[in-house]
Amino acid sequence: MAQSHGARLTKSLGKNLRRKGALPAVIAASGIGVFLALQQLGTAVTGDRAAAGLWEGYGLHLLTVSLPFVFGVFVSLWMLAPISDELLLRFVIARSVLAAVVGGLMVLLVTGVLTVAGFFEQTITYSGSYEPIELGTAWGTFLHTLATIGADALQQLPLVLLGGVLLWVWWRAGERRHPVSGILDEV
Repeated sequence: MAQSHGARLTKSLGKNLRRKGALPAVIAASGIGVFLALQQLGTAVTGDRAAAGLWEGYGLHLLTVSLPFVFGVFVSLWMLAPISDELLLRFVIARSVLAAVVGGLMVLLVTGVLTVAGFFEQTITYSGSYEPIELGTAWGTFLHTLATIGADALQQLPLVLLGGVLLWVWWRAGERRHPVSGILDEV
C-alpha cells in the first residue's frame, strides 16, 4: 500500500530531526550569534541608534535579523550541508557560503512576514478602516528589504567562513563518534 504524501513528509522530517551532529552546529552558530550580538550592541550604544533607545537600536535588530540569520546558519550546518573532517577546504568554504545564504534567506523570510504584517497593521489600524495597499509602495519596500538583507549577509560572510573553517579544524583535531552527513550528501 502506497504511503500518502503527508506520511512520507512526516517520516522524512522525523528522520532529519534525528540527524546526528547538532552539537557542533550549535557551537558554531552560537559563536557567530554571540559575535553578532556584541557587534550590534556596540553599534547600538555608540552609533546613531543610541538616541533611539536600546530596544530600537539593539533589540529589534537582534530579533528580526541576527537571530534568524544564526538560525539559518545552524540549520544549514546541521541538516543541509554539515562540515566534517573528511572534506577538503574548498568544500568547507562552499558549505560555509551556503550556510550564509540560508541565513540570509531566513532573514528574508522573517522580514518579509513582518513587512506584510506591518502593511496590514498600518492600513487597518491607523486609518480605522481597510484601505488597499499600494503596489508601488509594497514593491519598493520589498526591494529595499532585499538589498539590505543581501548586504547584511555579504557583510557576515567572512564571519560564517571563519566559523565553518574553525568547525572543520575542530572536527579534524578530535575523534569522530559517528558519520556526519546532511541532506546535500544524500542527493
